[in-house]
Amino acid sequence: MGASKRKRNVDCSERNHELVKEIKRDSNKVLKWVPAGYVSRKEAMRKHKLTEDDLKEINNLAVYAEKRGQGGLYYPPGEIRALVLHKSALNEVDENMISEATLVKQLKQRCDKEFMEFVRRFAARGSRSGHRGRMTHFYSVAVIEEHFRVKIISAESTEGEDFIRAQNVPVQVRVDLPVPPLCIWTTATGRAERCFVEPDQIRKILDLAGTCGRTVRKSERRRAGDEPPEDPLVTPAEIDADHMVGSSADRLEEYGMPSSGEDRGGSFSDYGNELLEEEDF
Repeated sequence: MGASKRKRNVDCSERNHELVKEIKRDSNKVLKWVPAGYVSRKEAMRKHKLTEDDLKEINNLAVYAEKRGQGGLYYPPGEIRALVLHKSALNEVDENMISEATLVKQLKQRCDKEFMEFVRRFAARGSRSGHRGRMTHFYSVAVIEEHFRVKIISAESTEGEDFIRAQNVPVQVRVDLPVPPLCIWTTATGRAERCFVEPDQIRKILDLAGTCGRTVRKSERRRAGDEPPEDPLVTPAEIDADHMVGSSADRLEEYGMPSSGEDRGGSFSDYGNELLEEEDF
């Protein structure tokens, strides 16, 4: 089987290659055989569930050696055991973590089997108070933002103060702002949406909306995850003006949202349904 061409795997391979070159510069770390008990980098990651970031702490202790004609990096067994124990102590599920089922419900099309198998290396498996169903994987905010490429909005957040949905911002205001990140909610009450979450951007939206004579709803105290209001925030006259800037389909495509004629949610795969069965809501 040839080397994977996925960008994630290519980048990982390049980083590993650079690390090997760095270690081989020290002739004392280039050995003719693998010391007894030493653990290969591949085994440390696959068997012991350590990540690249975990191993950075002991990369200075790694050696290069060949086994059955194949060269690779090896680590002292005691250091590997210490890392595993340390990581296990940190991997307790806390109240700020989000369950895998909650992620899958909101990010249906991103959670394919291969990706989930990869990202589970950074998850903690277990349960917590209030969780119903079998043990499942839980992810920290840092892991979700890094690997799922989304921002998280808590259930206590208020729209107009802590975040603003992109669909609730007039087009004439959005053109002066960067495309907002895709956001998910800590409770799976809806699908992922693009939202403005940076405080300076929220202030700018409120200021520009007032200058343009538009109204961005701020005092509704609508909590994160609540369904959007039925009444539009932009009047029919404003919608006509928006069309002078660009078609609604173009604007939706720019913000990563499907037009009205497209499927907005996607369908669950069999794999996605299996994941959702892990948590009974």
